[in-house]
Amino acid sequence: MPANRVKIFGERNTGTNALSRIIEANSGARCLPATSGELNPLLGRIGNTEWLPGKRMRERLLDSAFEGRSPLCAWKHCATNFPDAVPFDGVLVLFTIRHPGSWLVSLFKRPYQRLERNPSALAEFLNSKWETAGRERLGRASFRPVELLQAKLDSYFDFADKLTGCGIAHRFLRFEDIVLNQAGLYSTIAPELEHARADFHELERSTKDRSKTLDDYRDYYGNERWRVALTGVEASIDAQIDWSKFGRFGYRPLSAAINATPR
Repeated sequence: MPANRVKIFGERNTGTNALSRIIEANSGARCLPATSGELNPLLGRIGNTEWLPGKRMRERLLDSAFEGRSPLCAWKHCATNFPDAVPFDGVLVLFTIRHPGSWLVSLFKRPYQRLERNPSALAEFLNSKWETAGRERLGRASFRPVELLQAKLDSYFDFADKLTGCGIAHRFLRFEDIVLNQAGLYSTIAPELEHARADFHELERSTKDRSKTLDDYRDYYGNERWRVALTGVEASIDAQIDWSKFGRFGYRPLSAAINATPR
């Protein structure tokens, strides 16, 4: 039976906002709460301002919005290390993933929820420590950025197995397809959504930068221009990544394209 509720999980900068807007604009399904502001608008407003001194205090406040909540209301960027999948019965669960190199460039530019000083160079950022927030469900442990991405992916794989065991629909969706092939991506999940529209409405502008159009993103990601920012550190990044896990989505090591020029 098509779902009228959707839960989206994905690391920062993997298209979770865009995917939510695409689903709600093109079906009768609604995305379950996934941010502190959606669960508690007052806490969300306070936590996302400079009213409170210090990043850690603000993050602890935002964490409190998720305390005692059902897994259905978990933070969209959390590790999905839930004890079981039963609460998700009747919900379509979607995981967003992205090429690790492309993701690293975006996190360096937009280090959401970073508690430490952000390094000025990407090479330094690659080996810096990222302290996780409580709502991230990783015990407030610290990781190097790419390690954090892999910890999340491992949790998605484990949870996907639990969902499969319970017969609960779920899909892994690539960020690149959200940007470059919205209609094609939507067609893969439309049968799982209640009252899916026959006339697909494309999301035409960025959810984060209104000055950027879909064509801007298609040029940047379609031609993989993000690779320029990684020049000289490809091997260092590749060494931190278990490509066997990312390869199932068609992602290849950066060193495989070092000599390639943007299309």
